[in-house]
Amino acid sequence: FDGVERFCEADSNDLAAKETIEVIFNGPASDSIGIVIAARQTLLTTFLFYQTLSYMGTTAGDWLANIERNSNQFKKLLDNPRKVLGNIDVLIQNENNEWEKVGEVGETGPIATDIKIVPLSNIYNQVKDNSSIKVKLRMAKGLWRIDYVALADIVNEVKPEIISPTTSSPEFANNSSVTELLANNDSALVTFPGDKYLLNYKLPPDYKNYELFIETQGYYLEWMRNEWLGEENAERVYQVFLNPKQFYKDLAPQFKKVEAEMEETFWSSKYVYP
Repeated sequence: FDGVERFCEADSNDLAAKETIEVIFNGPASDSIGIVIAARQTLLTTFLFYQTLSYMGTTAGDWLANIERNSNQFKKLLDNPRKVLGNIDVLIQNENNEWEKVGEVGETGPIATDIKIVPLSNIYNQVKDNSSIKVKLRMAKGLWRIDYVALADIVNEVKPEIISPTTSSPEFANNSSVTELLANNDSALVTFPGDKYLLNYKLPPDYKNYELFIETQGYYLEWMRNEWLGEENAERVYQVFLNPKQFYKDLAPQFKKVEAEMEETFWSSKYVYP
Protein backbone atom coordinates (compact mmCIF):
# COMPACT_ATOMS: atom_id res chain seq x y z
CA PHE A 1 0.00 0.00 0.00
CA ASP A 2 1.06 3.58 -0.56
CA GLY A 3 -0.29 5.62 2.35
CA VAL A 4 -2.94 7.28 0.18
CA GLU A 5 -6.09 6.54 2.16
CA ARG A 6 -9.80 6.71 1.47
CA PHE A 7 -11.78 8.21 4.36
CA CYS A 8 -14.71 10.54 4.96
CA GLU A 9 -16.18 12.69 7.71
CA ALA A 10 -18.40 11.23 10.40
CA ASP A 11 -22.15 11.68 10.26
CA SER A 12 -23.37 14.92 11.83
CA ASN A 13 -26.23 13.27 13.74
CA ASP A 14 -25.04 9.75 14.53
CA LEU A 15 -21.42 8.65 14.96
CA ALA A 16 -22.47 5.04 14.28
CA ALA A 17 -24.26 5.82 10.98
CA LYS A 18 -23.09 3.45 8.26
CA GLU A 19 -21.86 3.96 4.70
CA THR A 20 -21.28 1.40 1.94
CA ILE A 21 -18.53 1.27 -0.68
CA GLU A 22 -18.93 -0.96 -3.73
CA VAL A 23 -15.70 -2.31 -5.20
CA ILE A 24 -15.53 -4.05 -8.59
CA PHE A 25 -12.76 -6.50 -9.50
CA ASN A 26 -11.96 -8.55 -12.58
CA GLY A 27 -13.28 -12.10 -12.28
CA PRO A 28 -11.07 -14.38 -10.15
CA ALA A 29 -8.92 -17.05 -11.73
CA SER A 30 -9.35 -19.60 -8.92
CA ASP A 31 -12.03 -20.87 -6.57
CA SER A 32 -10.05 -20.05 -3.43
CA ILE A 33 -9.78 -16.31 -3.05
CA GLY A 34 -10.10 -13.66 -0.41
CA ILE A 35 -10.34 -9.90 -0.19
CA VAL A 36 -7.35 -8.16 1.37
CA ILE A 37 -8.03 -4.94 3.25
CA ALA A 38 -5.40 -2.61 4.70
CA ALA A 39 -6.93 -0.04 7.03
CA ARG A 40 -6.60 1.84 10.29
CA GLN A 41 -9.07 3.78 12.37
CA THR A 42 -9.48 7.52 12.35
CA LEU A 43 -9.34 9.45 15.61
CA LEU A 44 -13.05 8.87 16.23
CA THR A 45 -12.46 6.00 18.65
CA THR A 46 -9.66 7.98 20.32
CA PHE A 47 -12.15 10.78 20.93
CA LEU A 48 -14.76 8.35 22.27
CA PHE A 49 -12.27 6.67 24.61
CA TYR A 50 -11.00 9.86 26.19
CA GLN A 51 -14.44 11.40 26.36
CA THR A 52 -15.64 8.34 28.26
CA LEU A 53 -12.69 8.69 30.66
CA SER A 54 -13.70 12.30 31.11
CA TYR A 55 -17.25 11.28 31.99
CA MET A 56 -15.85 8.78 34.51
CA GLY A 57 -13.89 11.63 36.07
CA THR A 58 -12.76 11.01 39.65
CA THR A 59 -14.34 7.53 39.55
CA ALA A 60 -12.32 6.33 36.53
CA GLY A 61 -10.10 4.16 38.73
CA ASP A 62 -13.14 2.54 40.34
CA TRP A 63 -14.74 1.85 36.96
CA LEU A 64 -11.63 0.29 35.48
CA ALA A 65 -10.90 -1.77 38.60
CA ASN A 66 -14.46 -3.16 38.60
CA ILE A 67 -14.16 -4.05 34.93
CA GLU A 68 -10.91 -5.92 35.58
CA ARG A 69 -12.18 -7.75 38.67
CA ASN A 70 -15.49 -8.71 37.07
CA SER A 71 -14.41 -9.26 33.48
CA ASN A 72 -17.07 -11.90 32.73
CA GLN A 73 -19.85 -9.68 34.03
CA PHE A 74 -18.64 -6.62 32.14
CA LYS A 75 -17.67 -8.39 28.91
CA LYS A 76 -21.12 -8.02 27.37
CA LEU A 77 -21.35 -4.39 28.46
CA LEU A 78 -17.95 -3.65 26.90
CA ASP A 79 -19.06 -5.34 23.68
CA ASN A 80 -22.17 -3.17 23.39
CA PRO A 81 -20.47 0.06 22.21
CA ARG A 82 -18.05 -1.90 20.01
CA LYS A 83 -20.82 -3.80 18.24
CA VAL A 84 -22.85 -0.67 17.53
CA LEU A 85 -19.85 1.13 16.02
CA GLY A 86 -18.80 -2.04 14.20
CA ASN A 87 -15.89 -3.11 12.01
CA ILE A 88 -15.56 -3.15 8.21
CA ASP A 89 -18.18 -5.65 7.02
CA VAL A 90 -17.56 -7.53 3.76
CA LEU A 91 -20.66 -8.40 1.71
CA ILE A 92 -21.12 -10.37 -1.51
CA GLN A 93 -24.19 -11.39 -3.49
CA ASN A 94 -25.60 -14.87 -2.93
CA GLU A 95 -27.32 -17.08 -5.52
CA ASN A 96 -30.47 -14.97 -5.13
CA ASN A 97 -28.54 -11.76 -5.84
CA GLU A 98 -29.04 -10.67 -2.23
CA TRP A 99 -26.17 -9.01 -0.41
CA GLU A 100 -25.01 -10.99 2.59
CA LYS A 101 -22.18 -10.51 5.06
CA VAL A 102 -19.35 -13.04 4.72
CA GLY A 103 -16.86 -11.59 7.17
CA GLU A 104 -15.39 -8.49 8.75
CA VAL A 105 -12.05 -6.91 9.57
CA GLY A 106 -11.12 -4.48 12.27
CA GLU A 107 -8.36 -3.29 14.55
CA THR A 108 -8.44 -0.62 17.24
CA GLY A 109 -6.24 2.43 16.91
CA PRO A 110 -5.28 5.23 14.51
CA ILE A 111 -1.51 4.70 14.27
CA ALA A 112 -0.64 1.44 12.48
CA THR A 113 -2.31 0.21 9.28
CA ASP A 114 -3.55 -3.36 9.73
CA ILE A 115 -3.70 -5.87 6.85
CA LYS A 116 -6.25 -8.69 6.97
CA ILE A 117 -7.94 -11.08 4.55
CA VAL A 118 -11.54 -12.31 4.41
CA PRO A 119 -12.06 -15.58 2.47
CA LEU A 120 -14.76 -15.35 -0.21
CA SER A 121 -15.98 -18.95 -0.27
CA ASN A 122 -18.13 -20.29 -3.13
CA ILE A 123 -17.88 -17.04 -5.05
CA TYR A 124 -16.13 -18.57 -8.06
CA ASN A 125 -19.21 -20.49 -9.19
CA GLN A 126 -21.30 -17.34 -8.98
CA VAL A 127 -19.03 -15.24 -11.19
CA LYS A 128 -17.31 -17.73 -13.50
CA ASP A 129 -19.55 -16.65 -16.39
CA ASN A 130 -19.05 -12.98 -15.60
CA SER A 131 -16.05 -10.77 -16.22
CA SER A 132 -16.24 -8.97 -12.89
CA ILE A 133 -17.03 -9.43 -9.23
CA LYS A 134 -18.65 -6.91 -6.90
CA VAL A 135 -17.90 -6.61 -3.21
CA LYS A 136 -19.45 -4.19 -0.74
CA LEU A 137 -17.67 -2.78 2.29
CA ARG A 138 -19.97 -1.48 5.04
CA MET A 139 -18.65 0.60 7.93
CA ALA A 140 -19.37 3.53 10.22
CA LYS A 141 -18.86 6.83 8.44
CA GLY A 142 -15.69 8.63 9.44
CA LEU A 143 -14.28 5.66 11.38
CA TRP A 144 -11.88 4.07 8.90
CA ARG A 145 -8.96 5.07 6.69
CA ILE A 146 -8.69 2.45 3.94
CA ASP A 147 -5.35 2.26 2.15
CA TYR A 148 -5.59 -0.92 0.10
CA VAL A 149 -8.26 -3.34 -1.17
CA ALA A 150 -7.47 -6.27 -3.47
CA LEU A 151 -8.34 -9.87 -4.32
CA ALA A 152 -5.77 -12.55 -3.51
CA ASP A 153 -5.47 -16.30 -4.05
CA ILE A 154 -5.50 -18.29 -0.82
CA VAL A 155 -2.97 -21.08 -1.43
CA ASN A 156 -2.03 -22.48 1.96
CA GLU A 157 -1.14 -21.50 5.50
CA VAL A 158 2.42 -20.36 6.01
CA LYS A 159 4.22 -20.84 9.30
CA PRO A 160 6.29 -17.76 10.09
CA GLU A 161 9.92 -17.94 11.13
CA ILE A 162 10.27 -15.97 14.34
CA ILE A 163 13.43 -13.89 14.68
CA SER A 164 14.19 -12.13 17.95
CA PRO A 165 16.34 -9.01 18.06
CA THR A 166 20.04 -9.77 18.53
CA THR A 167 21.36 -6.41 19.68
CA SER A 168 20.03 -2.97 20.46
CA SER A 169 21.31 0.57 20.50
CA PRO A 170 19.46 2.72 23.02
CA GLU A 171 18.71 6.25 21.90
CA PHE A 172 17.56 8.68 24.59
CA ALA A 173 17.21 5.77 27.05
CA ASN A 174 19.24 4.10 29.78
CA ASN A 175 18.20 0.43 29.57
CA SER A 176 20.98 -1.84 28.26
CA SER A 177 19.21 -5.22 28.59
CA VAL A 178 16.62 -4.57 25.91
CA THR A 179 17.03 -7.72 23.83
CA GLU A 180 16.88 -9.99 26.89
CA LEU A 181 13.67 -8.36 28.07
CA LEU A 182 12.02 -8.48 24.64
CA ALA A 183 12.95 -12.13 24.03
CA ASN A 184 11.45 -13.30 27.33
CA ASN A 185 7.66 -13.55 27.44
CA ASP A 186 7.74 -13.33 31.24
CA SER A 187 9.46 -9.96 31.28
CA ALA A 188 8.64 -6.51 29.95
CA LEU A 189 10.61 -3.54 28.74
CA VAL A 190 9.36 -0.49 30.63
CA THR A 191 9.74 2.71 28.62
CA PHE A 192 9.12 6.34 29.40
CA PRO A 193 7.96 9.17 27.14
CA GLY A 194 10.62 9.90 24.54
CA ASP A 195 12.56 6.63 24.93
CA LYS A 196 13.90 5.23 21.66
CA TYR A 197 15.56 1.92 20.85
CA LEU A 198 17.20 0.80 17.62
CA LEU A 199 16.73 -2.99 17.34
CA ASN A 200 18.98 -5.15 15.16
CA TYR A 201 17.86 -8.48 13.68
CA LYS A 202 19.95 -11.19 12.02
CA LEU A 203 18.07 -12.22 8.87
CA PRO A 204 18.50 -15.51 6.98
CA PRO A 205 20.80 -15.45 3.91
CA ASP A 206 17.83 -15.65 1.53
CA TYR A 207 15.96 -12.85 3.30
CA LYS A 208 14.93 -11.34 -0.04
CA ASN A 209 12.53 -14.25 -0.47
CA TYR A 210 10.70 -13.32 2.73
CA GLU A 211 8.16 -10.71 3.71
CA LEU A 212 8.96 -9.05 7.01
CA PHE A 213 6.43 -8.30 9.74
CA ILE A 214 6.92 -6.89 13.21
CA GLU A 215 5.01 -8.60 16.02
CA THR A 216 4.58 -6.64 19.22
CA GLN A 217 2.65 -6.98 22.44
CA GLY A 218 2.33 -4.54 25.28
CA TYR A 219 0.28 -1.85 26.92
CA TYR A 220 0.58 1.73 28.03
CA LEU A 221 -0.40 3.51 31.21
CA GLU A 222 -3.02 6.23 31.09
CA TRP A 223 -3.59 8.96 33.61
CA MET A 224 -6.37 11.43 34.28
CA ARG A 225 -5.97 15.12 33.50
CA ASN A 226 -7.36 17.79 35.78
CA GLU A 227 -9.20 19.42 32.90
CA TRP A 228 -11.23 16.24 32.35
CA LEU A 229 -12.71 16.19 35.84
CA GLY A 230 -15.12 19.03 35.09
CA GLU A 231 -17.13 16.78 32.76
CA GLU A 232 -17.72 13.95 35.23
CA ASN A 233 -21.13 12.49 34.47
CA ALA A 234 -22.15 9.03 35.72
CA GLU A 235 -25.30 8.97 33.59
CA ARG A 236 -23.22 9.34 30.44
CA VAL A 237 -20.98 6.44 31.49
CA TYR A 238 -23.99 4.17 31.96
CA GLN A 239 -25.29 5.33 28.59
CA VAL A 240 -22.03 4.26 26.90
CA PHE A 241 -22.51 0.67 28.03
CA LEU A 242 -26.30 0.33 28.22
CA ASN A 243 -27.51 2.53 25.36
CA PRO A 244 -24.58 3.15 23.00
CA LYS A 245 -26.87 3.83 20.03
CA GLN A 246 -28.20 6.96 21.73
CA PHE A 247 -24.76 7.83 23.11
CA TYR A 248 -23.30 8.01 19.60
CA LYS A 249 -26.15 10.25 18.49
CA ASP A 250 -25.86 12.56 21.49
CA LEU A 251 -22.10 12.90 21.11
CA ALA A 252 -22.11 13.58 17.36
CA PRO A 253 -22.39 17.41 17.58
CA GLN A 254 -19.55 17.55 20.10
CA PHE A 255 -17.25 15.45 17.91
CA LYS A 256 -18.06 17.42 14.77
CA LYS A 257 -16.80 20.59 16.47
CA VAL A 258 -13.28 19.16 16.78
CA GLU A 259 -13.16 16.61 13.94
CA ALA A 260 -11.43 18.87 11.41
CA GLU A 261 -8.54 19.74 13.75
CA MET A 262 -8.05 16.39 15.49
CA GLU A 263 -5.55 14.91 13.03
CA GLU A 264 -3.18 17.88 13.16
CA THR A 265 -3.50 18.18 16.94
CA PHE A 266 -2.87 14.47 17.50
CA TRP A 267 0.17 14.12 15.25
CA SER A 268 1.76 17.37 16.44
CA SER A 269 1.53 16.32 20.10
CA LYS A 270 4.50 13.94 19.89
CA TYR A 271 6.65 14.00 23.00
CA VAL A 272 10.09 15.51 22.49
CA TYR A 273 12.83 14.10 24.69
CA PRO A 274 14.44 16.84 26.83
